Amino acid sequence: GGNPFFLVELARFEGDDLPASILDAVTARFSRAGATEQILRTAAVLGPELDLDLLSGVLQQSAVHVLGHLEEGQRLMILDERGTAFVFRHELLRDALMAGVGASRRALVHREAARLLAGRPGNDPLLVATHARQGGDVELAAAALIEAAAVASSRFDHAEAEHLLD
Repeated sequence: GGNPFFLVELARFEGDDLPASILDAVTARFSRAGATEQILRTAAVLGPELDLDLLSGVLQQSAVHVLGHLEEGQRLMILDERGTAFVFRHELLRDALMAGVGASRRALVHREAARLLAGRPGNDPLLVATHARQGGDVELAAAALIEAAAVASSRFDHAEAEHLLD
């Protein structure tokens, strides 16, 4: 992604996890960030492109409040603004942020995201299923996959519908 530090550190490192030097570099960016760190860690769990309404719903905070923290993330060079959305500047930054989120918090974030997405009109059932599965909500995941299969079947993509049901 164009970051020489990340390239050098990854080239030297042997293993599946991120090198401690990259985790430390990301953590250092938050030394003055305060509450922004927790909001960006939650955003990292949700995905590479940030849905402000979803993130604020998961956090149970106003969108205006969360937006201020996303703008701080941009000032810290963690996020970029693309059009009307924020995205993580580099996938390794997102990975490093997620590394600081425990398994129970990740599951909670995914369950809450799935619940909120399922309640939206015209939702993407595959996205709902993905979050529900990662959050451990197998009933919601199954229902969303059945809905996604119905959508695929309505497009006469029966192979995909069968795959989703399997």
